[in-house]
Parts: sequence; structure tokens; C-alpha cells
Amino acid sequence: MYLGTLCRSEIFDKARDFEENKDSLLDKFGIGNKLQPEDQRLERSKYILKLVNGGHVDGNHLVFHDDRVMILPKEEYLKQQEMKQEEGSN
Repeated sequence: MYLGTLCRSEIFDKARDFEENKDSLLDKFGIGNKLQPEDQRLERSKYILKLVNGGHVDGNHLVFHDDRVMILPKEEYLKQQEMKQEEGSN
């Protein structure tokens, strides 16, 4: 898992729900962990998981043993996708 310059090896427990895995990973990186539960959910919804060499991760079945995953602000990811689409249409 990567968040900016931070990198950690984490276990992605496929026996748990994807959102539980995502919340656990974001908690380990300190994202929203000092907020009240409702604010915490809102803050964490601003982030996505993305494979380093692939796309957006929104399910356990998309992550395999040696995959590298980044934590990105959702807005940044959406901007990147929009730019790619614009480049593709030109």
C-alpha cells in the first residue's frame, strides 16, 4: 500500500467485506482515524484504492498477493481519468 511517500506491506483479508478492508487500511495510514464515526466515513469516502499498474480497486477480487496498491484522493484520480479521456479524444 502506498500513500504519497509512505509505503507499507499490508494484508488484504479477502474473507472480510471490501469496505472493511479499505477502512482498516485507511485507518493504518491515519486517514480519518481521529474523527467521529460519521465524519470518519465522510473523510474516508474521499479516497480510493488504485492498482499501481492498473485501475481503480472496488472489490476484494481485484487484489492479488503481489499487487501494489496506492491510496489516492478520489478527486485526483477522477482528474487523471478525465485528462486521459481528453487526450484519447484529441
